Amino acid sequence: MGAGDELDREIDEYTRKKLLEPGPGPGPEAPRSRYRYREARRAGGGGARRQGSPGPPAAEMGQVGAGARGPPDMAALRLGQVREQARAFAQERDWGQYHTPRNLLLALVGELGELSEIFQWKGEVAPGCPDFNAREREHLGEELADVLVYLVRLADVCAVDLSAVVEGRVGSEDLAEDAAAAERRAPRDELFALVAEVGKLSELFQREGVGRARDGTEGVALPDPGLLGGGLADVAVRLARLGESCGADLRAAVQDKLRKNAEKYPAALCKGSAKKYTAYTA
Repeated sequence: MGAGDELDREIDEYTRKKLLEPGPGPGPEAPRSRYRYREARRAGGGGARRQGSPGPPAAEMGQVGAGARGPPDMAALRLGQVREQARAFAQERDWGQYHTPRNLLLALVGELGELSEIFQWKGEVAPGCPDFNAREREHLGEELADVLVYLVRLADVCAVDLSAVVEGRVGSEDLAEDAAAAERRAPRDELFALVAEVGKLSELFQREGVGRARDGTEGVALPDPGLLGGGLADVAVRLARLGESCGADLRAAVQDKLRKNAEKYPAALCKGSAKKYTAYTA
């Protein structure tokens, strides 16, 4: 086991102890504590960093440039409304049997891959994606929306109030420091930051064994609530920042994609089936 693995193990133990401390509950403070502890240990030389892993944003990404953005307007996304819409959509089609946490997370990763494909051969894209044509912009909105819908659905299945944890995360000291220290304004920079957060979220589920889900059904034992809520919130914030960097109206894109999904997956035809929409339109 390398020094980086030892550091991760030490950080996990520290975070679990923080979760057990008396107080109102872990909430978003647990992941913030984990971040601060990791950076403090690295800055103090208490653990070797893995090759290629980032240090504190302020140390390695330079100072603030003119026009750097602050936290995104998460309230505009109306995550609670999206949650109810996505839940009703799944219930009408009897898809709850497929919507286990790890299934949904893999679906999210798949959509993130499709989102990444949009940018993979374009080189560096300017903020606002000025060279995208109308069809490319529509496609971009669809893929952004797919990632958000799966994220909201994952949070719902895991009994996490995403709106609440996002509100706490946006107001956190760490995010304010990140916005002030890192110039992640270009779409591909924001995309890489999003990919990193989804990787961290996936790691939480990778380490969990099989057990009872919170609704009592057989499934994956969920990660610690504080870590899970923080991970989901960080993905949501990064996704919103990517949308802003691309000049996309993410809320409108989500509503448009939900409408298109209802047309592609008629409840009467696909109830209880996990087949792709092409099976109903052939």
